[in-house]
Amino acid sequence: EEDVTMLIEEAIEKRADISALRASLHAKEAGVKAVDSDLWPSLSAGGSAGKNWYEYYGNGTENETETDTDYTGYLNIEWDIFDGRYNLNRKREAMADARAEEAKLIQAELKASAEVWTKYYNFRTAIRKLTFSESFLETAKASYDLALEGYNAGLKNMLDLLQAQSKLSEARNKLVQSRKDLFISLADLAHATGSLEIKK
Repeated sequence: EEDVTMLIEEAIEKRADISALRASLHAKEAGVKAVDSDLWPSLSAGGSAGKNWYEYYGNGTENETETDTDYTGYLNIEWDIFDGRYNLNRKREAMADARAEEAKLIQAELKASAEVWTKYYNFRTAIRKLTFSESFLETAKASYDLALEGYNAGLKNMLDLLQAQSKLSEARNKLVQSRKDLFISLADLAHATGSLEIKK
């Protein structure tokens, strides 16, 4: 009874193949950002501080102590400007890889949507076939009961009875086949939405 749109959204969210492509796309996009950072300058800063103590000893005089404090700081900028467009070409290549991965993801999502759509309507058709088979079986049973009653009363011959029995047998076969088709279509739909996975 679920809406087919909800089932398609579930398939896009749950299916392992689509999740793998989505993760791969995120990795490619992260690669673009990493390569993009190489196009810009890098800034580093640092510093240090030190203190020195000096003590002087004289002949019979009091010792003298002096201190010397120094501070050092630096700011460093590195920018590889003349790289023969190496980093720019790396960025272009990473962006092309990301676009290709995005196209694969879109294609996989469209394929999954079409697959769910087809399996959903196969399932709905299987339900209608089962309903028809049940009605056909009821009609065939009623027809056979009438033929048997007519045969016992002498109003129908053996050929009529055998024909009604054949129709009843055919109706039972159709019902069994319809039930089998319904379960298979349900399993196919569950697999298409990612709710059921085949373990290899």
